Amino acid sequence: IKIFQSSVFESFLQGTTLQECYEAVAAVADHWLDVLFSHGRDLDDQELFDLVSENRSMSRALVEYGGQKSTSITTARRLAEFLGDDMVKDKGLACQFIIARLPEGMPV
Repeated sequence: IKIFQSSVFESFLQGTTLQECYEAVAAVADHWLDVLFSHGRDLDDQELFDLVSENRSMSRALVEYGGQKSTSITTARRLAEFLGDDMVKDKGLACQFIIARLPEGMPV
């Protein structure tokens, strides 16, 4: 959504008339509708991942968050389960994740 908004807002500055401005905005909107309707089929894997993922940085070490809950903390805890506690012990951990509704019935 952030990328869509940024590209649409930039296109409002294009054109010398109102009609040309709207045409530029429509072209950008059409591009993103094509991406949605094609389910990203024409995008390479990294570009698609960049569009649907979130990036967060943790300013403190994971143990310092205690019982707090957030998507970053959950991601870090799951990484620790998979890769080991040593991989997530330092502060400044960068987390990249996708929030999905599938598989149904499983925790996000």
